[in-house]
Amino acid sequence: MKKAVVKLFRKLGLAGKIVILRNGALKDWDWFRTFDTGKSEDKNGQPLAWLTYAFLYFIEPRLNKSLTVFEYGCGNSTFWYAARVKQVFSVEHHPEWYNYILKKKPANSEIALAEEKQAYLNSISFFEQKYDFIVVDGIHRNECMDLVPDFLTPHGVVILDNSERPEYAPAIEGIIAKGFRKIDFYGMAPVTPLAGTTTVFYRDGNCLGI
Repeated sequence: MKKAVVKLFRKLGLAGKIVILRNGALKDWDWFRTFDTGKSEDKNGQPLAWLTYAFLYFIEPRLNKSLTVFEYGCGNSTFWYAARVKQVFSVEHHPEWYNYILKKKPANSEIALAEEKQAYLNSISFFEQKYDFIVVDGIHRNECMDLVPDFLTPHGVVILDNSERPEYAPAIEGIIAKGFRKIDFYGMAPVTPLAGTTTVFYRDGNCLGI
């Protein structure tokens, strides 16, 4: 009976869809709930950085409590990084979203509001330090990517999300011209049904061991 049902579902073009719903990676990630709620969370309902799953699997075991992170754009990623590194510094351009995150921010995080473009770009200098890990996932990404190498520790790395988008080609070309290499992590991410790319830019002796 079971074989007959499977055969029927295959004939109807439904077998693959049913398998994905019951046993696939999307079920393991609880992706369907993230799509329904619009919240980037893991299967336990905990905050999850809104980056590709491939990147998250790669980066999580490489994070540790000696690292500092700076984010252009705050959100669930702020909570996710804060649980895994020493300290997180973030800038946000949207006042309502800033206030929402500020009320819930982890103790080992600092968040700045910068609505004006130049203030947003220069916010990376607000905290007067350099960072092991800089994430570019907000607005003005090309301009942000041009600035971030000057604020990295000697072993620091840069992360650019949605790097498959043609409009970010200048940012990628610019940072590679400064001596960085890159690894692309392509695939699904929470919330969205579309595949995308999260890219790591690194140099020799980096904190990720790559």
